[in-house]
Amino acid sequence: PVGHTLFSWLGIERRAYLSNEQFIHVSQQSTAPREKDEAVDIVGTGQHASPPIPQQDLFGRWPFEPPDGAIRYLALCAYDGSAFDGWMGGKKSVQRVLERRLSGLLRHTVQVVSAGRTDAGVHARSQVFHFDADPSGDLSLIRKALGHGHGLPPQLQVYGLTKAPPGFHSRQSCIGKRYVYRILLGSCAPWELPYCWALDCSQSSLDKDDSKFFSITAMASAAARLVGTHDFSSFCLADATGKSCADPRGPVRRLWRLEVLHARGDFGAERLLVIAEADKFLQRMVRMLVGTLVEAGRGRLTSEQVAAILHQRQRSREVVTAPACGLMLDHVFYHDQQEETLAGARAAPQANPLPGWPSPLHKDLPSELQADSRCDMNCEPADSAISTHRHGSDRG
Repeated sequence: PVGHTLFSWLGIERRAYLSNEQFIHVSQQSTAPREKDEAVDIVGTGQHASPPIPQQDLFGRWPFEPPDGAIRYLALCAYDGSAFDGWMGGKKSVQRVLERRLSGLLRHTVQVVSAGRTDAGVHARSQVFHFDADPSGDLSLIRKALGHGHGLPPQLQVYGLTKAPPGFHSRQSCIGKRYVYRILLGSCAPWELPYCWALDCSQSSLDKDDSKFFSITAMASAAARLVGTHDFSSFCLADATGKSCADPRGPVRRLWRLEVLHARGDFGAERLLVIAEADKFLQRMVRMLVGTLVEAGRGRLTSEQVAAILHQRQRSREVVTAPACGLMLDHVFYHDQQEETLAGARAAPQANPLPGWPSPLHKDLPSELQADSRCDMNCEPADSAISTHRHGSDRG
């Protein structure tokens, strides 16, 4: 019937009446993947009826088979991590939101693959993902459907979309990532709090090693001991048994930049930006690195103790995990040709740094990374330093 078809197309809930004037709510099959069949409560009785027989699940995520002759698209997005259950894994993950939108639009299963999987509460300024679509799909229509106000939540914005170059894979082609972490010392505007770690510390000091001060110099000194190619098992999420959640690729990572930028704002507030760049990261590695650097800034750990924690290759009580709210995926690195494609995909400047915060100054990647994604793991550590900016000055 026409009415039934209309309800099905719009995904509108209708009521199917049963005997004795009882009814159940029957939720029409939408274009999104079906979560699971649950017993349906008969209103007013507390009894449960069997769930309606599901139609064929056109958009089940697994197993995934791309359409014949599929075209690969790459896209860039930014999101407020507080609104999602991380990139993947939860019912309200960024990945699931994108897949539902694209599957409904293209009328076939779409699997979205990202460059990195951020945890719940972690933000992204420039996340990269790709997906394969039927060749009949129209690029301008897909771009419009992913635009602001066209079905995606306001906390998620896709601001770049184009056809991917041959052989591109958002994760496997990636040669590095940059994360930034915001730390606030002192007073701030209320709208800054969801995007930083506000510390209750005494006045900071660039020059003193006095215990009553929060020492940014001590943070930078500890950061310098962590830069290089190391086994970072000490800074990885541990399971209930106390063992690290091992990555199949192993725990060795090449961390070529761990830097502390500093800016003085209004009302005596101090804003710190910790920048971490590496070929890849272990689960919660950046948050544990930042938490440990803060312990050094508070005078609870020396740089020598931080180095000892690294070399013990096992999670210890001294390692503190910083809150997720201050962390942001800032940039994903690719080879020059792929970077040019990404630059062309950007529709407009997006997610500029928050006012009053230092901006991550661009530094050239190690030359081996551009020559070969299988980067040489015997590089010399880079230097860490403090860069001090006045409020509203050089944005890098």
